[in-house]
Amino acid sequence: MRSFIAHRLLRFGTTLLLFLPLLAFPPLAGALEVAVVKSNSIRPYGEALEGFRSSVPFTVRELPLTKPGNADIVRRIRRMKPDLVLAIGQNALSSISEIEDIPLIYLMVLNLPPSLSKQKNISGVSLYLSPEVYLATLARSFPGKRRIGVIYDEAKSSFFVEKIQHAARARELEIILRKADVPGDVMPLLASLKGRIDLLWLLPDTTVVSPDTMKLLMQYSLQHAIPVISFTSQHIDLGALMTLDIDPFDMGVQAGDIAQRLLSSKDAQRIREEARKGRTTINLKIAGKLWITFSDKVLREVRIIE
Repeated sequence: MRSFIAHRLLRFGTTLLLFLPLLAFPPLAGALEVAVVKSNSIRPYGEALEGFRSSVPFTVRELPLTKPGNADIVRRIRRMKPDLVLAIGQNALSSISEIEDIPLIYLMVLNLPPSLSKQKNISGVSLYLSPEVYLATLARSFPGKRRIGVIYDEAKSSFFVEKIQHAARARELEIILRKADVPGDVMPLLASLKGRIDLLWLLPDTTVVSPDTMKLLMQYSLQHAIPVISFTSQHIDLGALMTLDIDPFDMGVQAGDIAQRLLSSKDAQRIREEARKGRTTINLKIAGKLWITFSDKVLREVRIIE
């Protein structure tokens, strides 16, 4: 008898374990459908879509965007009547932004235009990594370097900079800010940071980071032995010491989580988040020029360029 009861309990426990993952989100009624619009077919956009597909139980249909701003894409979405639309890239979002009665989620968008920031049906994952991810990486990689310089355009990056300051206070790090209105402001602002910072953190801010300013930023780094921390591994070859890239696949998974939250509740509000996972790269050649060393533990966790 005891053996029989134990056997039944074991079967019940096993069955419960199989269903636990389904309890993460309430069951979604019917076969829900998502329309996907991509700005183009570059690899990161494809990776983001793969991540999204892997994380949702929905039918996912991709609608080709023949050209930015083409009104035909909105008509096709209207005929399809999806439960949600995923826009991957700035042009894709701009092309469907007139839709206000269907939930929209954006991915791979640098800055949400002010005209769309108040639109209640628009959720998404920012191209910015969470400030906490950046600062945790910097604190772990550069112990003792607590003064971090940031040059930014207030019109483009003020919201993110406010989050940086809040996160930095929790770690007792000092953020030294300089505001740039035009790319021509970058050089004098760099000069004003001389002797005041230990690290220079570049944000994805097109006023500060451009083909014209990158040479100046990297020259400053070498002349004053100030490591540059950037948001893209493309800057490694230009002289950045460390980069923290977004992970497009994980951003797609994150967007899938948002989609399930939005569609599983009638009361769900718009959800906007920073990317939660980064990929770190360190240039050891630049580290040698700057007399910077890293612990073995740090080096084991990153991609290394020599």
